[in-house]
Order: sequence, then structure tokens, then C-alpha cells
Amino acid sequence: MSGRRQPPGDVPASVSTSCHHMNNPAKHRGMISQSGTECWTARAVLMLIVMLAAACGSSERTMLPAEADHPNVVAAFGEEVLTLEEFERQYARSTGSAGTAAGDSLAEYRDFLERYVNFRLKVAAATEAGIPDQPSVREELGSYRARLARPYLLDQEVIDPIVRQIYDRRRQLVDVSHVLFRVPPQVSDADTLEVYRRLQAVRDSIVRGADFGVLAARHSEDPSASGEPGAPGYRGRLGYFTGGSLVEPFETFAYTTPVGEVSPIFRTQFGYHFLNVHDRRPAVPQIRVSHIMVRPEPTTRDSARVRTLLEGLKSEIDEGGDFAELAREHSQDQQSAGQGGDIGFVAYAAQLPEAFREAAFAIEDVGDAAGPVETPFGFHLIRLTERAEPPTFEESYEELKALASRLPRTGAAEEELAREILAQPGVHVDTARVVDAFAGMSPDSAWSVLTAGSLPESVLADTFFVIGDTSFAIRHLADLDGRGLAASSVDTESFIRQVVGAFVTQKAIDLEALRLEDRDPDFRRLMQEFRDGLVLFEFMEDSVWARAEQDSAALRAYYDERSESYRWPERTRVISLQSASDSLLDDAVNRLDAGLGMAELSVSLTEDSTAGLRIDTTLIADSTYAVYDRALELREGERTAVLPHQGTYIVLMNDGKEPPRTKTFEEARSAVVSAYQEVVEERLIERLRRRYAARTFPERLVHAHRNEKVNSAGSSQSASP
Repeated sequence: MSGRRQPPGDVPASVSTSCHHMNNPAKHRGMISQSGTECWTARAVLMLIVMLAAACGSSERTMLPAEADHPNVVAAFGEEVLTLEEFERQYARSTGSAGTAAGDSLAEYRDFLERYVNFRLKVAAATEAGIPDQPSVREELGSYRARLARPYLLDQEVIDPIVRQIYDRRRQLVDVSHVLFRVPPQVSDADTLEVYRRLQAVRDSIVRGADFGVLAARHSEDPSASGEPGAPGYRGRLGYFTGGSLVEPFETFAYTTPVGEVSPIFRTQFGYHFLNVHDRRPAVPQIRVSHIMVRPEPTTRDSARVRTLLEGLKSEIDEGGDFAELAREHSQDQQSAGQGGDIGFVAYAAQLPEAFREAAFAIEDVGDAAGPVETPFGFHLIRLTERAEPPTFEESYEELKALASRLPRTGAAEEELAREILAQPGVHVDTARVVDAFAGMSPDSAWSVLTAGSLPESVLADTFFVIGDTSFAIRHLADLDGRGLAASSVDTESFIRQVVGAFVTQKAIDLEALRLEDRDPDFRRLMQEFRDGLVLFEFMEDSVWARAEQDSAALRAYYDERSESYRWPERTRVISLQSASDSLLDDAVNRLDAGLGMAELSVSLTEDSTAGLRIDTTLIADSTYAVYDRALELREGERTAVLPHQGTYIVLMNDGKEPPRTKTFEEARSAVVSAYQEVVEERLIERLRRRYAARTFPERLVHAHRNEKVNSAGSSQSASP
């Protein structure tokens, strides 16, 4: 394998030539890779040759910009300067945070400064060579932007605020009851108003002092309100929950209505609700618990017997008895008894019997047990086995983002973003024009006609949506993904309005994504860094990696001067016989045991084209952490038994030692290419530093991340006793 396409060692971590690591102050958003471009046009190669020739000639720049004398400048090259603030930003991105960067040494700052300047010099040379204007580079940059812009915009404007809201709400638990009156999807305004008035009458009664639970059981159309006592939802009592558990706006009213008060009436997709907030308390971390559960017979005497049994087990546990063994012996919970009673981590807001939850979360010390506790399932002994640490926002981000993407509130927030965009000047939507175009058709027929493009050309070309300088005709509606459109359950006008609404929302966000560089400095910086990495990759591919690999004479000379450094250590020759048939392998082994030599066996297999057995020789210097290591345990000439191996069967034989020796040029070529690439790159950097008159001022780095260091020192002092 050659050494081509290795990322250059002096590229900082925040800008890689093979991938771009997208960072955010709160989290790593992920990684988007780019493959680079395999081929160069003749014009690009010529431009690079001209650039490299110029670097070696008389075009070196000896003048530095006047700003280089400023104490806040840490490097200068060509007509550019690198300020301390920019250095701090880049360094913090490479370490993950400014706090981490502040803990690094001055030597580490200086090393990064030199590598970052090398990176900027190569980007400058690539830009001067015209690489950014290469069609392949422009195409890849545009493709990257197209993949990134819309998700980035939605993350910033839709997902991230919801994730933050859920995280903040999860720091509190809220206990509520509610009453629900359902509103069918297809119902008149008059009927909707009637539902609202009936619910208002129930709410008024509760506000005047009527019992919430009684009226919830009598009137609420949530089936759980009239369920079994103690079950979630009984008499309207939902119990404790936290952010992301229930729909908006139910969750918002639960978190904003004062404790002890009744909320206004509000509507969700389920109908009209009002709720009563019983309690709001700080969230507690999840705990891991085990339990022993015994179900008594439905008699007072048996309940007393079970309680006495568990009290005895509790005493035994308190004196050092093995909870897990006792759970396996006595617990009647079939799911957990085999695991020693372990039921894993549970949250306070989980659907647990109230008595079980309160007893479990009241245990103070890990390893302690509580009980007996009675629930509708029986009597329990509960042991606290672990207490989780509450996750930070960064630790929670990916989980909460996945949750947010599934919640209806995210779709609503996306629509709200589109409405804000559409409220800007220069936007016009004529939905009535589209409705008229499909008058007299059924919803299914309207969609079929639209996607087939079978309307008259004058209708298809009719403009119905204008946003800024962009306009859309009726024919463009066919580009909309029809999944999720309720064509069979609504009238034609409602369906067409649904289509137009979905299309306008999508296009408004798409067009807003095109403006990201103007509205978002972080995105503009992100695109610039990807562009720099992309052009640098192309530059390095031609001027270093390919050049080093293709210069056979230089590679041979480099190898000849250092051949003794490329050596094979002593290695064990391992002969393997492998087949999908264990009987075929047994036959081969028997023939070897009968005196047939390995060479003769190999010849016979070669002559027999139907034989499904393969013989290979592998040289092993040290453990491979694979089946071949079995041969290292054998003496020379010994073999293993038939072994199963990756769905086949294998026999291994130790065939002796291969003495150490110098690698041939071809054997060492990959390592030689890799090492010679570094030489070529060092020479390139020397030329570029001369050409752009690059200077660094490492002594000025003593001020780097000073604010973070001061804040850190202050925090440490304030925390001292």
C-alpha cells in the first residue's frame, strides 16, 4: 500500500484535509467526510507547476504588513497577519474548549502556532494556484454546502432550542392531573365551540371547590381517568413526568402553571384540556435497583406471612446476606429473579407504583435495602445498587436531539420558522390560484394529475409563489414528497392547501439556508474552513503525495541510504490448511500423518480442481490476536487439531523460524514513500516560508488564553477552604 492521501501533519485538528470536524460551543455535531478529487485538469497541473517554480525563484516576498509590529499579532505571512484572538479560537477548537486550551503549556502553543502557519501557507499557495476555481473543487464545495446548509439551519433555529428546553425542563419533575374533552378531526366550528363550553363548565366547578378527581373520573374522555385505582391516569392523576414526555402545549402549561392552581383551557391534537399542578420538585438522578418480590394469596393471613418472610430476609441482608442469591431463591418476579433481582436504572418519573418509587428513592446509601413495601403487585424488598450522575447538557445532547426529531413540536417549530421567513417583504403566496386549478377533482385525482404533469401547460406554468427573486409555478408542486399528505381523508380544497403549505414551508427554509453565510458567522467560518481543507487536499495530493510516490529514483536513493532501518524481525512461518469441510480437512491431515509431504499435498490439490482446500504460508513476528497465534505455542513441525474458524475449519502448523533480514525495496516501499513524503513536505514548507516571508512571534503567546487562566485561578481560590 502506498503512502498517498495521508493528511499533512501540520494541519490543525479543527481543519483536516480528509474530513471536517464540525464543532459547536455546546457539542460535537458529527463528522462529514470528503473524498477529494482523483484527477487534475491539465490547467490545474500547469498552475501548480508555475506556482512551485515561482516559490523557488525570485518572487519571494521580503516585506511584512505593518500590522506585524502590533503586540497582538503572533504571525505574519504575505499580506496576512494572525492575531492572538484568532490563534486562541483555532487552538481552543483543536482541544475541544477554551478551558482545556488554557491548561496547556507555552511549548504546546508554540508548536501549534508553527503547524497552523504551515497550514495557512499551503492554503495561500493553493489559492494562488487557482485550485479553488477548479470545476471539481467548486462542485464538491457546492455539494458539501447543499448537504450541510438545511440541517445546520434547522439545528440552529429549530432543534437546538427544543433540546435546550427539554434539558432545562428535565431538571424538574412535575406532578399533574388533567381533564380531556376530545375534538374529532372533522368537526364544525360550532361543535368545537360546544366542546370548549362543556369543558369550561367542568373547570368552573373545580375552581369553585369541586373535587378534581371526582369530576375527572366522571367527565374526562381520557380512558385512564376511570381505570383501576393506583394506575397512571386514575381520576386524572398522571403523576410525575419531565421534559419531552408529553405533547406541547400540555408540557408548557404543566411547567408554567403555579403549583396548586388550575391552568387555562388549551388545545392539543387530542382535544381540549385543563390541568391541575400538584407538585414541582428538582429532578433526582436515575438509580439502579434490585428487588425481591413475593405475591401473597388474597387473604390477610397470607399477607402477614409474606410480610414476616420478607422481614426475615431483610434482617439477613442487613447482617451481610447476599441479596442476589436471596432474590434468585425467593423472588417471584420472573424477569428479574434470574439476574439477582436487578431491574436496571429507573427514573423518578418512570411508571412505577408510588410506594415502590418513594421507598427506592428514599434509600440514602448504595448497598442499603428498604422494605417490605406493599404495591398492587405484592410485597418487595428493594436494594439500591447504583446512583447515576446527572448528565451534562453536552452528554445529553445527542440523545435529546434524537428525541426532539421525533416530537410533533419540532414540526410545529419548523412551520413557525417558515412563517417568519414568509412574513418578510417580497413574499407572495396565491393558494386560491392552485385550488382553482384542481377544482372538480377528488384529492387522489388531483395528486395524480399533478405528479403526471397532465394539466394544460398554461396552468402548470402559472406562478403561485414568489419569494424575493425566486418564483415557483404550479408544476413545481410535483417535486414535493407526497408521503404524509392526507389525500384520502379530506376534501380537495383542504388537500391542495395542505400541499401548498408543505411546499411553501420547504422552499422557504431551503431559500433561507442559501443566506446562511450572510446571517451566521459560524456557518460562514465553517464553509471557509471546509474550502481551505478541500483546496489544501488537492494541493498536497499533487505537490507532495503523488510527487513523492512517483519519483522512483528519489525513493530508491532514499531507501539505499537507510536500507538497514527497514528490517524484518525474526518471524514464525505458519502453514495453514483451510476448508469449509471438516471431513476434507481431516483427510488432508491423515495424508500428512501418513508421510505425505506438504509440497506433495499442495501439488495434488493443484491438480484436483474440485478440491475445496487452501494452503497458505503466513509469517508472524508477534501476536496477531487471531487464530494464527495458536501456531506460536507449537514447536517446529507440530500442528494443531482441526479448529473452527470464521465459518470454516483450519489446521495450523509451525514451520520454523524465518531469520531477521533487511527488507527489499519493494517490501519497504510503503514505509519509504511515507517517510519521503515528509521530506518533500518539509522542503515545500521551507520554500513557502521564504516565498511569503513568514514570521512567527512565539514570545507573544505568553498572553494566550489569559482570561480563561485568570477565571480558572479565581474559581480555584474561591473554592478553597
